[in-house]
Amino acid sequence: MKPLKETDFWRTPPDLYPPDCFDPCPVNPTFDGLTIYWHGKVFCNPPYSQAKEWIEKALIERNRCQSIILLLPNWTDRKWFQLIKDEEIEFLQGKRYFLDRDGNRRDVARWGSMLVKLYPNKQ
Repeated sequence: MKPLKETDFWRTPPDLYPPDCFDPCPVNPTFDGLTIYWHGKVFCNPPYSQAKEWIEKALIERNRCQSIILLLPNWTDRKWFQLIKDEEIEFLQGKRYFLDRDGNRRDVARWGSMLVKLYPNKQ
């Protein structure tokens, strides 16, 4: 797995974070979200340098959850995008600001964002 960068610890803008969701990738976790079972409604803003690992985990967990929403950069040229290209994707208008570890507003991201929505597979 790639080492984390400081920007990987930036927090989700409050206007994007839905209420009452399980977050397998919180700011200061006491668990490793890649090794636990996910449940219920999930919202995840994974470290972008480890996007592939978190996408693969979300695809495994989708049938255990009501829904999974991943906040990702809209880097459609990355190999990991091929894993989710057929899922429901909402490309967010404009660029978003994020919060640092302490909750202070950071500059606007240099790229756009997307919400990838995963639901249980219908059998």
